[in-house]
Amino acid sequence: GNDPYELFASLARVDNSGGFGEFLGGGVGRVHQLAQGITLAIDNRNTAGVQASGMQDPLQVQTGIEVSIPLKVLGNPRGDLNITAFINGAFHDQVSNQFLCPLPAGHPNPGEARNLDLETIPGPQFFGLCSGIEGGIIAFADGRLEQQLCEGDGSPDLLSFTSSSKSAASYAYILTDEAGRVQAISTSGQFDFEGSGFGIMQVWGVSYLGSLQLKTGDLLAQTPVSTDCYELSGNALRVIKDVAAGGHIFSSTGQNLLTTCRGDGRPDSIVFSAQGASGLAYTYLLTDTQNRFISVAAEGQEAGFDVEGNMADTLRLWGVSHAGALQLQAGVDITSSPLSGSCYELSENYLTILSDEVEGGSLELAEGGSQAIVCAGEAGAGMLEIRPHTTSIHPYRLVVTDASNQILALPPDREVDFSQLQAGRLRVWGVSYHGNFTASVGQPLHATAFSDDCFELSHNYIDVEQQAPQGGSVQFADGTFEQFWCVADRENKWVKLAHQQTEGPNYVYVETDQDGRVLHITGQDSLQIELQQPGVSLIRGLAFYGELLLQPGDTLPVADYADQCARLSANALTLTRDSVFGGTVSLDKGDTQWAGCVSDLASTPLLLRQQTPSRAPYVFLLSDTSGQVIQIVNGNSLAASGLLAGNYRLYGLSFSGQLLITPGAQLFAGPLASGCFDLSANFIELELQQHAGCTPTQLGQVVAPRQWRLYPNPTTELLNISGLQPGLHSHLSLYDAMGQQVLSRRIGQDHIQLSVGHLPAGIYTLRLSGSRGRDVTKLVIK
Repeated sequence: GNDPYELFASLARVDNSGGFGEFLGGGVGRVHQLAQGITLAIDNRNTAGVQASGMQDPLQVQTGIEVSIPLKVLGNPRGDLNITAFINGAFHDQVSNQFLCPLPAGHPNPGEARNLDLETIPGPQFFGLCSGIEGGIIAFADGRLEQQLCEGDGSPDLLSFTSSSKSAASYAYILTDEAGRVQAISTSGQFDFEGSGFGIMQVWGVSYLGSLQLKTGDLLAQTPVSTDCYELSGNALRVIKDVAAGGHIFSSTGQNLLTTCRGDGRPDSIVFSAQGASGLAYTYLLTDTQNRFISVAAEGQEAGFDVEGNMADTLRLWGVSHAGALQLQAGVDITSSPLSGSCYELSENYLTILSDEVEGGSLELAEGGSQAIVCAGEAGAGMLEIRPHTTSIHPYRLVVTDASNQILALPPDREVDFSQLQAGRLRVWGVSYHGNFTASVGQPLHATAFSDDCFELSHNYIDVEQQAPQGGSVQFADGTFEQFWCVADRENKWVKLAHQQTEGPNYVYVETDQDGRVLHITGQDSLQIELQQPGVSLIRGLAFYGELLLQPGDTLPVADYADQCARLSANALTLTRDSVFGGTVSLDKGDTQWAGCVSDLASTPLLLRQQTPSRAPYVFLLSDTSGQVIQIVNGNSLAASGLLAGNYRLYGLSFSGQLLITPGAQLFAGPLASGCFDLSANFIELELQQHAGCTPTQLGQVVAPRQWRLYPNPTTELLNISGLQPGLHSHLSLYDAMGQQVLSRRIGQDHIQLSVGHLPAGIYTLRLSGSRGRDVTKLVIK
């Protein structure tokens, strides 16, 4: 059990003459070269032994003692040798029961060697070492070690075998299945495998003495082959028996159409496999599109092929399952010519391989040319169809860049949508590529790898100018969006215009009627308005590139604005021309007279109505019976805010321009507006009352005839009041139009003078109060 081992060996020969013996030598180690050419080796790592149940089990023995003795040491004996091997004690005094061949099962140790007689023990205690037999190495007659045969085709499958054995002993060939069960035995050196079934068969050679006793169905590893010595061949042959089934071939990508990049010097490897093919030999064939054989691409059901260097534009890759060697000649149609002397079958399909160079070619617009203008923001105006001119079969993509060739977009098809891209100069390039497309937005065009294989940019680009005019918004110079002009003036007028938030090199104002028909166009900030006829016109702004095409008489929005991009303003100004006509006025139910308490009017405003065909601005003017304007009413209702008891008149006023009449002015003393104007043909009479049945007003009510007077009225600085009676009038108050008290004075004489120059211009109410009640009058301060 020690390792390394120390070993000593002796040789003894016992014969009828007494024999001889000698010490051969020894030493430490596993292999020892001893005297007389004897070699002795020992490996005692396995002391548990090897379980054996058949003839092949001794092959499992890998350790123990091996001895090599030249026959001349044994006297060059003729015939077979019998060898007995056993283990004895360290002092050669005890023999164990471990023999080759073995003692009967359960036999005890034989004991002292000098008392041992093997004749008394049943069975042979030796094994024979045959001479003159040699299994050798076998092969088929063509030198191959494996053959594939078509089963069930009715044709003989006769195979011949050869052996390297030089022995004069008998020799046979044993056919087994893959599990080693004997199927047939041939002593003629050949066998017809047709009809022997599907699967894999093995062929062994055997050199033997005696008679063969192996039978069909025996396990070769467990059954003696002959009645005497024999030796199996050092190898076995394989015979694969199947039907030819070409199956279906697939590329590694799952596609039946494969493209490769020709001429770039890089490998163009494609990987393919066959499914549903039989176990026979499988070969892949290349043909042209007429199925004419070019070359063998690969062998084996899973294989690969480098297409680079093959100059054919289109190849077909077929698979063929076959037994025996293929018989192929260049140019033959593999679908109609015999491919093998044995059975074969082509694959159900073929793969098409397109081999071509990438070619960027050139680009052209669908309508021709290589320059285009697109208008940003207009529906459909930002689309361009671009056509590449290339003979390459490889995929093609468009690439949009700015003027510095920075990639902005990678359109998926031949139509490019510029609506989401920046305005300015843009370029559209084309790229022919093979492999996976790898470019992305933001990369510089000429530093980008567009695929993980070969690619080429187009030789030119489409020059695109994307214009983004903005019409902005328009207004009159005074900031308004509507104006009225009186046709009675008969003189043409000029209106001043302004625009903002516009974009574009050119801008004009366009006047149209309400139906969009163009009346006037001007590039100035003023427009002359014709006042001969009433009507309503609209004024828009127009921003544009290139030359203006719009003319008077065209209709918006269907007309062509310019030969390039254009955009109208987001709004339009309204310009109304009409005659002023005051018409008639009335209350909402048609009445032209009303009488009631001041408090009633304060809580429920009067609803007013005017009847006039004019589209001019319209206001109501409230005056006293002398024509002095008390209030200007914008809208269609009148409330009693600040009004006193008394009689009033309510007129309507149609006008143009700016309103000139103000509260306190005389209605009939001067122009009422800066343009033309016209009062209503009638007025509404109003009587505001204050009596016991009315709620008291804020400023009181006249209860006695007035005995005093004030002058001048209107005034600017000083106000004189005379005819006062201090006993009856003890207090004076002045209120503005909002009813707020602005001045108060006690009265002690019949004449007083008040300074009112510090008060704002407007209508005021002067109230005197005392023992006789209240007395009220109006005061106008200019």
